[in-house]
Amino acid sequence: MLSLVPSLVAASDIVRLDSGLVSSALRLPDGVRIFKGIPFAAPPVGNLRWRSPQPPAHWSGVRKADKFGPECMQPYYSMSTPFGRGTREEMSENCLYLNVWTPANAAHQRLPVMVWIYGGGFYERSSSLPLTNGHALARMGVVVVSFNYRLGVFGFFAYPQLTTSAGTETSGDYGLLDMIAALKGVHKHLAAFGGNPKRVTIFGESAGSLAVSYLMASPLAKGLFQRAIGESGSALTGPLVPLTLAGAEQQAREFAQFAGARSLVDLRAIPPEQMCKLSEAFVRKNGGLLATFWPYIDGSFLPAAPYNIFAKGKQHNVPLLVGSNADDGQVALQLYPICPPQAFVEQARRRFGSQAGAYLKLYPANSEQQATRSEVASLTDWFFAAPMRDWVQLQTETGKAKAYLYLFSHGPPVPAASYHGAFHGAFHAAEVFYVFDSMNLHPNWAWTEADRRLSRTMMSYWVNFARMGNPNGRGLPHWPAYNEKDQEVMDLGTRIEARQEPDRRRLDWWVAWFAKQRSEAP
Repeated sequence: MLSLVPSLVAASDIVRLDSGLVSSALRLPDGVRIFKGIPFAAPPVGNLRWRSPQPPAHWSGVRKADKFGPECMQPYYSMSTPFGRGTREEMSENCLYLNVWTPANAAHQRLPVMVWIYGGGFYERSSSLPLTNGHALARMGVVVVSFNYRLGVFGFFAYPQLTTSAGTETSGDYGLLDMIAALKGVHKHLAAFGGNPKRVTIFGESAGSLAVSYLMASPLAKGLFQRAIGESGSALTGPLVPLTLAGAEQQAREFAQFAGARSLVDLRAIPPEQMCKLSEAFVRKNGGLLATFWPYIDGSFLPAAPYNIFAKGKQHNVPLLVGSNADDGQVALQLYPICPPQAFVEQARRRFGSQAGAYLKLYPANSEQQATRSEVASLTDWFFAAPMRDWVQLQTETGKAKAYLYLFSHGPPVPAASYHGAFHGAFHAAEVFYVFDSMNLHPNWAWTEADRRLSRTMMSYWVNFARMGNPNGRGLPHWPAYNEKDQEVMDLGTRIEARQEPDRRRLDWWVAWFAKQRSEAP
């Protein structure tokens, strides 16, 4: 794993690592230095495919950290979204690299560190997306780190032969173990870049936010971070909870049969590009992304279901800031298309039985238009809003540190004709533009001063939280810590203010439904 010796000279852009010397890609006029593509683990290829991350090899000379590492193997994803780069980056199994943006000129500055975990359903994306460039945050006085982790079949494959041959290692959750390896490098040695390894914040969106909840529950992450931020994704409750070991192993056996492989040797011999195509076909055949190659309860990284770990107060008790977007559910329409009114009602009766009447009062479907609104609202609450509220509420009940809840309610000015109208309102991941001040990616959009003010405010909240475990600061609207009595949420929208949690009755219904499902689970 990454090992850095804290020996940064103020006038030098060269940092000494145990694995070799690296020089920064660029020193910007504002003093921020950028290091790209630093290996934090050995390439997970050949016999290291489906192994825990191993230490990187030593190199001689000075490695110029001027280029992002390749993206981890993944299917082709559409560039025609607000988040795409417009061009396809190199993909490779050799992808375990991290990047650093630092405003520090000397190791003794010991600035807060923010470690970004990207989303993409544990299936796609990378740390090199322009949307999540760390420069603007670093300019505010924090060291920003991003890293790649293995995805899909390469990152979450629980073949039984891997389990029996793992020895003391875990098997299957390799993408999550990559996160541990990157965080160990940050925690032990990032002082070389002017960061404080005892003031580390992990933050992520969607699958990255799910990863934050996994890391809070994992004993392997003990002491590796001191704050946590989750944006629209929780593994505690809702439809995105992890698989069981038995389910993951059965899935892996079925994939091996699908791929025509009889052994682990056969599976490791499949070229990565072919493996990627096979996994895509398998995902389509077996119920889609959320049913296939997903993190699971492996007994080591996750010794139990995350909800149970939190319920017993065994999570890492660090300050927590979480929230969701008002129109997050649009992204789930790819999995659950809009139903006509009668079909919506029938589906509710099949799913919820005796609870269907209460559900349909909250999500009525008396017309096409009303059914459409109810479907988006239901998916928003089911996948995102209720699980995030459940997470902050459980942390408040069993944790020892304060927790903060937000609702991002502002829609970026996406042109109506762009992206087939699929991105409107406060859509899934829309807040990332504001957290990273990424409005420059679309200079032709009609950004306003309200957008820029919201971005400045959100960045200040996030950076303050990284510094102190509390988002509040001079000149900012007060953000109260969450408590069960008041249930206040910070509305991050055209108006930035704390207010009563909207749609409380709907979220209460889902939280009760999650509890019912847990009580009936075998």
